[in-house]
Amino acid sequence: MPFHDDAPLIQSLRERNLLNIFENRPGGVEGLYRPLGFLPWLLTRDLLGWFNPAALHMWNVWAHLLNTALVARIALYLGALFKLRSVYLALASSALFGFAPLSYEAVLWASALPHLLAAIFGLLSLLAYLLSYQVSQPQLVWKVAALLALVVACLSHETGFLFGVTAVAFELVIAVQQRCRPRHFVFLLLLVSLSWVGLYRLVVASKWMSPDSTVYQPELAEVLANFAYHAQNFTIYLAALLRGLLIALKDTLNVSLVAVIVLKFLAIVAATMAYLRFQRRLLPGVLIVTTWLVTISPSLILPQDYVWVGPRLTYLPSVWIALFWGTIAALLVHPIKPPRAAVLTVILAWTCIWSASYVSERLRETSRLTQPLKWLDRELQLSAPHEKVLLINASFTNFAARPAFLIGREGMPIWQYGYKARDESVWMWPAAISGVRRETLNVRHEASLTNRNPDLSGEYFFTVGEPFYYAIFGERVDDAAIRKLILQSNIVFRFDYDPPGFRATRLARLSQGSPNSFQARLSLGSAEAYLSYAKASRCDEATYLELA
Repeated sequence: MPFHDDAPLIQSLRERNLLNIFENRPGGVEGLYRPLGFLPWLLTRDLLGWFNPAALHMWNVWAHLLNTALVARIALYLGALFKLRSVYLALASSALFGFAPLSYEAVLWASALPHLLAAIFGLLSLLAYLLSYQVSQPQLVWKVAALLALVVACLSHETGFLFGVTAVAFELVIAVQQRCRPRHFVFLLLLVSLSWVGLYRLVVASKWMSPDSTVYQPELAEVLANFAYHAQNFTIYLAALLRGLLIALKDTLNVSLVAVIVLKFLAIVAATMAYLRFQRRLLPGVLIVTTWLVTISPSLILPQDYVWVGPRLTYLPSVWIALFWGTIAALLVHPIKPPRAAVLTVILAWTCIWSASYVSERLRETSRLTQPLKWLDRELQLSAPHEKVLLINASFTNFAARPAFLIGREGMPIWQYGYKARDESVWMWPAAISGVRRETLNVRHEASLTNRNPDLSGEYFFTVGEPFYYAIFGERVDDAAIRKLILQSNIVFRFDYDPPGFRATRLARLSQGSPNSFQARLSLGSAEAYLSYAKASRCDEATYLELA
C-alpha cells in the first residue's frame, strides 16, 4: 500500500525519539500532544531504518483487527448482562464494526493511527473495569488495569478521556439493572478523564484553538450540522439504500439535507427504542445511544469544514453504532421464524455486499495511486540535489463520485505541498518519506486538462468520472509560461485524469551521466529519445545542448 498521507507529520517526528517523545514542544506533532499515538511510527523508523510505508499502514490494519475483537468481547458482556443471545450479538456487532464503511479512512490513512490506538486502550480500560465485577477475578488487578489503560488512551489521542465518561454510563446502567449503588472507583476514572481535559487545555497549545489560545466557539447551526454528519453514520445502510428518496424529500419539503438527516435519525431511534421497550430491553438501547452521544460530543464543537471531510472522526462512534444494531439483530433472531429469518438473511447479505464493494472500491483507488507516486519518488531519489522538479496538474486530494455520505465529503490526501522548507518550495511527500528534498513547483495548465466537471463548485475541482474525481492545485499558467517552466526544469511530470484514471507521464528528465558528459532523456507518451551532450546552457526561454 502507498504512503501518501500527512507527510508533514513525518517532518514533525524527524527529531523525535523514544527518549523525548513525551516532551511538549511548541506546536507538538501538528499542534497536538499524542506521544503514544505515534510510538509505533518511531519503532518502525528505528527498527527498519526509516518510516517504511507498508509497515506504517499495517499498524492500522492490526489495530483495527484488535478493536474488532474487543467490540466482540464487550458485546459478549452486554449479552450476558441483559440476557441477550451473546454469541449472535458478538458476531453481528463485530461484523458491523469491522466493515463500518464511513470509518474506513482511519484504517487506510496511516496517520489516523492515534484514533485506533485510543480505541484499543479505551476499550481495554472499559473491559477491565467491567471484568472487575466478576467475583472470581482479582478486582484490584482489573481496576489498576482499567486506570492504566485509560491513561494510555489519553496519551494516544486527546479523545481518549471519553472512555472514563463511558465507564460512568456503564456503571449507572449496571446499578439500575442490578438494583445496587454505583461503585466509587468509577468516579476515579471520571476524575482522571476530566483532569486530562483540563491539563490538555492549559498545557498544550492545541491546533483546535485560535491564535489567542481561546477555544473555537461554533454557532448552533454548525453544531447541528456536525451532529447530522454523525447521525448519517448511525443509519448509514438505510441512508445508502434510500439516498435518492431522501434527496427527493429534501427537494419536496424545500429543507436542507441536515434537517432531513436529523429527522430520519430521530424517527429511526424512536422506532427502535419502541421495539426495545416492547422486548423489555430498553436499558441497553439507552446505554448505547447515550454512549454514542458522549463519543461524538468533542467533534460537535469543531469547525464544520474540518468535521465534514473527516471520516476518521466516525471511528470511535462506530463502536457503539455496531453494538446498537447488533443488539437489535440479536433480539430479532430470538425466537427465529422462517419469514423473519429470510428477511434477516437478505438484509445481512445486502449490508455485507454493500460494505465489501464500498471498501474494495477505495482499496482499488489507493492501489491506483501507488505506482505513479512511487515512480515519481524513485525519480527524485535518483536526482541530484540541485535539480528542479516541475509538476503539471498535480492533485492534492481525491473525492468519491458516488459517496455514501449525504453531507460531507470523502477525501484522501494524495500529498501535501509545502513552502519555506529550507527556503525552498518542496513537495513534502518525497521529502518526508525518502528524505529527498528537491525544489519543486506545481502549476495548473488548464489547456491540457480533460474532463473538467462543470457541476462542481470551486476552481480547483476536476473529474475523471467514476468512481473518484480529483482536486487540482498550483499556480495557473498559460502556454507561454508552461514552455518557459519546462525549459527551466530538470524533471517534468504531467498528471492526467481522463479514463482509465489517475496517472503520471514523465515529459522530460535531464541528468548527469558522467563527470564530462550528460544525458537528456525526452519523453512523449511511450516514446523516448536519448541525447548525449557535454554542455548545456540556457538563454531566455531556450535550452541549448552541445552534443558530445
